[in-house]
Amino acid sequence: MTYDVDTALDELEGRAWEIAQTVRRGIKAAAPYAEAGFAFGHPTWFLHSRVLSLVPMGKRCKLYFWDGAAVERHVGMRMQGGGSEIRYIVLESMLDVNAEVLDLISAAFQVQIERLAASESRVPRKASLPA
Repeated sequence: MTYDVDTALDELEGRAWEIAQTVRRGIKAAAPYAEAGFAFGHPTWFLHSRVLSLVPMGKRCKLYFWDGAAVERHVGMRMQGGGSEIRYIVLESMLDVNAEVLDLISAAFQVQIERLAASESRVPRKASLPA
């Protein structure tokens, strides 16, 4: 049996389960194309690289933004964490997954899409055939 992100989130209990379900719905709405897997043992959503991780911690969860510094610049909001890239927010209940958090989730995938587009524009292309 394969242990996947959906199974891991469904096995949570109480408040952490409610938060996880709400975050998962937000991610599916913002980025239905994102792939789910694990990074460092935690549910993580990818778009060619890590974008978000959800870390259950008892009755609450932390939502990690792997490129959080760029997301902060994108939305103009301060998150927790002072490293060069990773930022996080603490979610105490499913009600904390509000419009602002959903905007952060969307922004995280938008930042990744912009980064991918920029890297693609620098890739040399083969000459096309004349029409």
